[in-house]
Amino acid sequence: MRTSSRSTYAWITVLTLFIFQAACGGGGNGTDDLGGGESTETDTAVPDADTGPDVTDTGPIVINPDDFKIVYTYQERFESCDNDPENDPLIRESDLHIIWPDGTHETTVTSLSLKSEGRTCEFGCFTDRNMSWIAIADSVNSTGTFDFVLGKFDHLLEAKVIKGFELEEIVDFEFGGGYFFVTKLAGQDVSGPGGRFYSLTRVELENTDVQPLLPAFPAEQDRTNSTYQGHFSADVSGEHLVLLNPTIGSQQIFHWSQQSLLEELDKICPNEFEGVCATSGSQYSDTDPVAIDPNGENVIGIFQNDDSLGIYKYDLIHHQKYFNNLLAVPAGTTYEVSACFNTTQTFSWTAVRQVQMSQDGSEVLLLVANDCPDKLKEETDIIAIPVDAIGDGTPIDAGDIRNITNNPKGERVDNIIIDRFDLSPDGNVIIFSGSPMYDVDNFSILGNTDLRTKQDRELYVMTVDGLTIDQLTNDMCYKALGPIAVTPQGTPPEWE
Repeated sequence: MRTSSRSTYAWITVLTLFIFQAACGGGGNGTDDLGGGESTETDTAVPDADTGPDVTDTGPIVINPDDFKIVYTYQERFESCDNDPENDPLIRESDLHIIWPDGTHETTVTSLSLKSEGRTCEFGCFTDRNMSWIAIADSVNSTGTFDFVLGKFDHLLEAKVIKGFELEEIVDFEFGGGYFFVTKLAGQDVSGPGGRFYSLTRVELENTDVQPLLPAFPAEQDRTNSTYQGHFSADVSGEHLVLLNPTIGSQQIFHWSQQSLLEELDKICPNEFEGVCATSGSQYSDTDPVAIDPNGENVIGIFQNDDSLGIYKYDLIHHQKYFNNLLAVPAGTTYEVSACFNTTQTFSWTAVRQVQMSQDGSEVLLLVANDCPDKLKEETDIIAIPVDAIGDGTPIDAGDIRNITNNPKGERVDNIIIDRFDLSPDGNVIIFSGSPMYDVDNFSILGNTDLRTKQDRELYVMTVDGLTIDQLTNDMCYKALGPIAVTPQGTPPEWE
């Protein structure tokens, strides 16, 4: 594809549109999801990056393809896209791909060996960050749980399944360090609207040793009205876990480590009456966004209150809690009802979809979104906040927000809808899945109202200074999902 500097993007876009419109006389009517679209106005230039907090200028960041690779899922979007007579046209293919950050050497992981064993990624494939291991979902059960087998990569990145080792009825799963963590439903109390409890287990990958960590979470005394559904978050080392135990009116935050085992960091209860947390609706989930400091010093979480959305910092060293409001609504109303009417110039979004810490633990990156009814197109951005700025209990200061993507607003092709992001190992590059900007010729800009600009997702790389962005993939038949930055321990022959 192409790499665009923020400062030069405007004239490149204008020149591209002039050539394209002169040659083709404009695009289609913008209603065909298989490509085309109306001609794009020349106002689609990406605006200058938000200044935000001061950042030391060390010159432009160069994306080095030797530093990392990208693994992502490419999922078939339409049944009509499947031209392989051996495949079931009613099953949408979902395969794991690997690509270099300069857009070269794209290949499917299964083509390296798994298909020779009769394995596919139809139900999902997932790797660790070193691409030493792969978890392959064998099936999805009627209860929504997964059955897994594990495979190991060799020096050619050929994955071989470990025979005789299976994990069944898994609710949630995650690689971390040399471990694979899983949860399973362990039981349900008869009392309360939820009352389910789950077991948390880790598999030590080198010897596939199964190690029970938590036989029953939440604990019996915390199950009343619990709506916990088995989710958790692991850090990159596998040394720290965060588990959330929500009820309709409260949120408990727990931290697990080998040293401290399970400790409660906080219980958020906006409306407590006679010892009971009450609310008019459920504000909390066990998938609320949280992140763990790579240095094991802080946990960052985003939690809604009755009248605000807050960013919380839990100091694991000094056992202190800090927070700031990202967005608040007037007293007497609720966040769900009023958030869309009370966004500010400082924080113009209503939700946080994902949180990730920088590699040195100094910043927290947030995927923020605004999909209010008055928006013609969802507005998303990746912003960064210094960890040290979290803590005085006041609204977050505008000077503490650095908008990295700085997407324009409105129904524009360059208003990229971002689904998921990850950081490169050195922390200098963001990879993300987002709505495409280019037509399938990899040159023409899609029309502002082309359905691909809302429904499709492709793979991007972007420097953390926001100066360089590159769309790596472009196939209207497939959607890029769940990208992660990896440092493979092997090298296929075709990479040489």
